[in-house]
Formats: sequence, C-alpha cells, structure tokens
Amino acid sequence: MSTAVYTSAGNFDPSGKVLTMFGEMDEPMTGEVAKTSIYIVRVIDEHKHVFEIHDPVLGEGHTTVIETVYTRK
Repeated sequence: MSTAVYTSAGNFDPSGKVLTMFGEMDEPMTGEVAKTSIYIVRVIDEHKHVFEIHDPVLGEGHTTVIETVYTRK
C-alpha cells in the first residue's frame, strides 16, 4: 500500500467480474515518472477479490509485479 495517488481508466469484461484499467504511476525504485501500468481487479466470488498490478514493459507472460488477495472472513 502507498499514500501515492494513481489514476487509471478501464472497463469490465462481459461477465462483469474482471475490471482491467490502464494508468500511470511514478516508480520510486527507478525514478521513472508517469510509467504505464495495468491494474486488474478480479471478483472471484462475494467473499474474495484479487487486485493485480502489471508492468507492460516486461513484455508477454509474467508481468505481474503485485498481487493482493482480499478475503472476507
């Protein structure tokens, strides 16, 4: 988690369970400003959601840099 402000825009897939957004963020580790990122929210069920951040610069395949799983108790 961070106190930084991120902006993004996107759409849900036809099922309404996957929200894919494209946005920009500053990367403190490399000093990059306005780096393109992909944010995905997957609604697994009413008790579980998964939030992912992807780095498209990494290319095809394994671009996930953060994955957070939210589970309701």
